[in-house]
Amino acid sequence: MRLTDFKYLIYVPSFHGFATFLFFYICYFLGIIEYNNCDNYTHLIYITCIFFFLISSFLFVNRFKTRLQNTYVSNFTCNFYDSVTMRRYVYIFYAIGNLGFVLYLQKVISFFGGVSIFLAILLSEDSTQIRIESDNFSDSIGIQLSYFSWIAAAISLIVLRQSKNKKKYIALIVFTFLQNVLFIDRTRPMWIILTLLISVFPFSHRKISNVKVVLTTFFLGVGFYGLFSIIAVLAGKSLTEKQFKGWDISPSAQNFIYYGTSSFAYFNNMVENEEIDSFKLDRTVYPLLKITSSLGITDQPSSLVNDFYFIPSPTNVGTFLEPFYRDGGFLFVFFGMFFHSVILNALGVFFLKNANPFGLFAYANICYVNLMAFFTPKINNFPIWLFLTLGIYFMIYLKKKLKTN
Repeated sequence: MRLTDFKYLIYVPSFHGFATFLFFYICYFLGIIEYNNCDNYTHLIYITCIFFFLISSFLFVNRFKTRLQNTYVSNFTCNFYDSVTMRRYVYIFYAIGNLGFVLYLQKVISFFGGVSIFLAILLSEDSTQIRIESDNFSDSIGIQLSYFSWIAAAISLIVLRQSKNKKKYIALIVFTFLQNVLFIDRTRPMWIILTLLISVFPFSHRKISNVKVVLTTFFLGVGFYGLFSIIAVLAGKSLTEKQFKGWDISPSAQNFIYYGTSSFAYFNNMVENEEIDSFKLDRTVYPLLKITSSLGITDQPSSLVNDFYFIPSPTNVGTFLEPFYRDGGFLFVFFGMFFHSVILNALGVFFLKNANPFGLFAYANICYVNLMAFFTPKINNFPIWLFLTLGIYFMIYLKKKLKTN
């Protein structure tokens, strides 16, 4: 591998997992935030996970380089869809997504007792209550339908160069982002921004260099730290008082590091206190079991909202490893590492084929799944299943269309 090819690592999904997992594990290991002592065996699991991400990144980098150089030879041409068809998909998905948002908003407003009370809470220091209570509606049809507007936003951005009316599509993207800010949740806005950027990133591979990758990563990191702090203020979190023991750093930096490292302490606590004596797929294939249980085929799966552990501060997220451990113990944890590195990399190569907008958005979400691996599992979330399913469908549809032509 030549030095100039290192820039292609940024396109490999497992490298995203390696970068974020390593950074926050080092922060956890150094004790920037003071947690309960970590078992040596748990440290070994974390280090093994980092090596899984790193080795698979180098194993796949040439495949991604070849795919990018063979497919993304120009800024963008959407040869397999005419503009009318593309606009139709955008409008249909925006309509479905906004219908879902309205249904969700109706439920939340009703829960809080009316529009005036909801707005008063939204604009107060107690706005975090909206996010907390939103967990009660996480499986509602409104929430699930709202994700279609994310797909529409991604398609809008990918085909923006071909549109004469760019302002209209930009307005739709901004509107989708602002809608999700109302959830008072850090994850949704960052999820949207990251996947939109990653969706169009393959078209820039000829223009970037190793230095540009490093600089872009740095400024994106600073930007998301700022966005994280802004949403924290909106959620009513104090950024003027220190909340945790540890290093003498600013409250906002402390809050950010806690967000990234508490999951490691949670997983360690889980390993030390929970014995797994049976194998099940309750958490890892939750969306599928949720559908089959609604049809009366299987029992209701366990909730994805975990119980809180005090480590010593309360948290309920345990990295992407948590559902694999609770479903099948340590052996299944190692399968989870293999899945998130090798299998997701292979899917990423597949989704980059032919510059399919739906495939690109699915690829972006695979990268996001690994970006957030340090914090919480995303592969068992309904929107990921939705995005990957639609990505696979349209990739197969495109293949058939190309054969017909």
